[in-house]
Amino acid sequence: MFKEKIKALLKSIGEKREAINAQVTEALKSADAGDLDKAKEIKGKIDAAKTDLAALEGELKDYQEIDGLEELQDEEGEDRGLGNKKHRKILDDDTGADDFEHFIRTKGAEKRDLTTINTSVVVPVDVVNQVMELKQTEVDLSQLVTVQPVGAGSGKFPIAKRTSAILATKEELEEIAKVDDPMFTDVEYKVETRIGQIVLSNELIEDSAIDIKGYVKKQMNRMIVNTNNANIIAKLSKFKKIAGSSTDDIKAVFNIELDPALTKVVLTNQDAFNWLDTQKDSNGKYLLQPDLTASSGKSLFGSPVEVVSNALLKSGGTQAAPKYPIIVGDLKEGVALFLRSEITAEWEKFDRYSQGLSVGVRNDYQQIDEDAVRYIEIAPSTVA
Repeated sequence: MFKEKIKALLKSIGEKREAINAQVTEALKSADAGDLDKAKEIKGKIDAAKTDLAALEGELKDYQEIDGLEELQDEEGEDRGLGNKKHRKILDDDTGADDFEHFIRTKGAEKRDLTTINTSVVVPVDVVNQVMELKQTEVDLSQLVTVQPVGAGSGKFPIAKRTSAILATKEELEEIAKVDDPMFTDVEYKVETRIGQIVLSNELIEDSAIDIKGYVKKQMNRMIVNTNNANIIAKLSKFKKIAGSSTDDIKAVFNIELDPALTKVVLTNQDAFNWLDTQKDSNGKYLLQPDLTASSGKSLFGSPVEVVSNALLKSGGTQAAPKYPIIVGDLKEGVALFLRSEITAEWEKFDRYSQGLSVGVRNDYQQIDEDAVRYIEIAPSTVA
């Protein structure tokens, strides 16, 4: 009689613990994504579930004592502890990870319950087990060009041209004159598949204190951005090149080379931005102005300035005589990204006890209007 009741309680306790483990994982993912409000909400549910679990365990203990049992495992013979100890430490209010974060915020003025050695802090295990990401540029150049979904692997896409035609005067009852200026230009595209895979052992996935697969997927998404950026820069580098030595040469491109109707953007690398950021007008005021619409926070001659890394957009010349790349123009009118599809997949590799992850794109990159963009190479007389 008592054994049946004990088995039923063990089953309920096991289910409750599994539910708590799932909530712990969900809370950690929310915290990792920066959604602390959701993580706290889930933690409240976990605390309530722990209270229910304690009641079930108390009832189990009473029945075990009555039945003379000191220890009884569940039907599967598993000791279902309350999840990963590291998970519990992260979510508890008085965790080592919480104290470590507070130590950093207070610059060591308040140590709480942390162990310290020679005024330095012993890093809690939970902090060590978090993935440290290397920061890199997050500029996605596909947001600056024309992205056109296509339904075939190759073809011609009509692009509306900026017409210079005017309407002719017509006499009464005379035939309407034809407009000879072409309205469209056909841009040919041919989609290519760009794809890669990463294999993770199940041991690594299971034994990690953090969501390894989640981090890998995030990095693979970055690969798509990197792929787009590299190919878009390659197309932008094929536009007409103009040599210059000062900001006056850049202004001449704005005023003469580019149609005033274009929505212009200035795209530079770190070297060029550093040089631009030091340029002043005749009154000693810096030429770059604040601009909240640009990722750099600056604008030049009223156009937002976007900055990518030197590794992506390389400077020319030598260290003593550099040539800084400054791309100016309407990038949406200049380059098109023809997108056929994006590919993501997961699969089990049973023979190797591992999991495969892949990500890829099927697309093409083409120049649209050769007069929409100019590639300026600045060889300054004085290097910033």
